[in-house]
Amino acid sequence: MILFFRSFWHAPRLGRSLVVLVLMVSLLLGCSGVMLWLRMSRIASFAKDTRDEQLPIFLAQQRLSNNIERLRFYGAVILHAEDAGERRSARLAAQILANDAAFERDPDTADKILRTFSNMRLIESLRLKEEKDLLAEHSQLTDGDDIKILWQETSDILRELSDNISSRAVSQAARFSTMIIEETDAARTTAFIAFGLTLVILFVLLLLFYKAVAKPLLAIANGLQKVYGTREVVRLPPTRLNELQTITQGVEQLSRLMNELHCANTDLEILSKIDGLTGIGNRRQFDSHLENEILRARRRKTTTAVMMIDIDHFKSFNDTYGHQQGDHCLQQVARTISLLFRRPGDVVARYGGEEFGVILPETSLAGALASAKRIRDAITGLQIEHAAAESGKLSVSVGVTAFVPHAKSLPEGYVSLADMALYEAKRSGRNCVHTKLPKDI
Repeated sequence: MILFFRSFWHAPRLGRSLVVLVLMVSLLLGCSGVMLWLRMSRIASFAKDTRDEQLPIFLAQQRLSNNIERLRFYGAVILHAEDAGERRSARLAAQILANDAAFERDPDTADKILRTFSNMRLIESLRLKEEKDLLAEHSQLTDGDDIKILWQETSDILRELSDNISSRAVSQAARFSTMIIEETDAARTTAFIAFGLTLVILFVLLLLFYKAVAKPLLAIANGLQKVYGTREVVRLPPTRLNELQTITQGVEQLSRLMNELHCANTDLEILSKIDGLTGIGNRRQFDSHLENEILRARRRKTTTAVMMIDIDHFKSFNDTYGHQQGDHCLQQVARTISLLFRRPGDVVARYGGEEFGVILPETSLAGALASAKRIRDAITGLQIEHAAAESGKLSVSVGVTAFVPHAKSLPEGYVSLADMALYEAKRSGRNCVHTKLPKDI
């Protein structure tokens, strides 16, 4: 050792500089190697932790969010379905989901889900009682205040749970993405510093590091961003590290689950506006479209027509021929009315029971009356036997209103006008058309 230092001290300056440079490069290489090794260990540890602990929790949150959306759908079925059997099936399906939620880690979430299911059971009971109390000739759906309050509370709780779970899932995914990017950036910075001093060696190391770690991590980070930024199914390239490959597979599985959830939500949104029996729009679609149409007609100052159609003596038809024939009758009437209106803005919907609604944008009262008579003639032309009807054949009564909406117009007011006209048609002997204009009241 003494001889080494003596030789070093007496060596030329250039030699000493080279020795110092070699020692510094060796020291930097050693430090860089240690730092890179530590970074790689942290990334591998994070990947393993994500695979074994975080990813199952994340997927469980997505499953819970999906179940909550399904629970909301079943609640809507219990609230709106006309058939008691359909409501019972929805309640049983909701009970399965509620029982599954009882095993959730968060007791508050489980308690809220069980409470919403109790509300759904109460809504079903109230709906059954309400149906038993209906009058024989009742032609319009009515919802009690208790049912509305219960459903509003239930819907708010489920919406809050879904939003909270989705927010937690998004926050967790963003945190995982940030941590991966930070670790990648730190490792890449270390590699660049070493690359400046040892060009050839660190170039090879950086290339290997980029291919084995940085590129897959960036692909995973971009994949996570695509999961929440688009509706596409993410496909990531395979990686050599088992831990990163596990994360890659988890991101792809998450992408598929999110895509399936989006498709399911889209299907639920469509189903929520379609009447299950007739295949045409339901009251929800009717009300939504009428509200939008009033806004559009108010801007353009155009006339909009609304018709309410009711099958005459339909309860007697059900009592005489049975509910299956009654359902078939409703389907025939819905199909016949739908075929008469093919314009893009026209809407035909089952408003409730044996009552149908039609919205005709940019249609005058004369045009609406002509259309109403075509409906009446078309239904009569079906020649459906009805022993309780005066003519012995199935017929309908139609109430018509037409209006140019003003600033304070409400959809309910115009539906009420059409209902008044329908009542006049019923009182006038049925199988006829009556009108009621805003100026008449």
